[in-house]
Amino acid sequence: MKKRKYGIDVVTYTPLVHRFGYADKIKRAKKVFDEMIKEGLLPSIVTYNALIQILCKKDSVENAVLVFEEMVGKGYVPNLMAYSVLVRGLCHTGEMDKALEFMGRMKDDEWELNVQMYNIVIRYFCDVGEKKRG
Repeated sequence: MKKRKYGIDVVTYTPLVHRFGYADKIKRAKKVFDEMIKEGLLPSIVTYNALIQILCKKDSVENAVLVFEEMVGKGYVPNLMAYSVLVRGLCHTGEMDKALEFMGRMKDDEWELNVQMYNIVIRYFCDVGEKKRG
């Protein structure tokens, strides 16, 4: 994109990250994300959410957690979407304790745990045979 010298901004980069990820081109999605930063553009919370979501669904939840922590380390406050995607991803991989940890962080960031979030966790606890914890 740089070669074309168009005025490209974060609003242009974000859907590219998302689309490459959903097209199973994770490396390309990460490359676009990194190019954006290299160009001096700060990712928005929406850009981070897109990357976290595709990493959870198409790559690995561990990598999504790393991106989440990088985002927080840079001073971003995760929004409900970031937490929801990550908690669901952690539950899906059976990392229930880590999912609960992130729900605690969510409360610390003053996000209200909603019915959907509780339903996700209850369902996955039941799926792993821990109905009492659910």
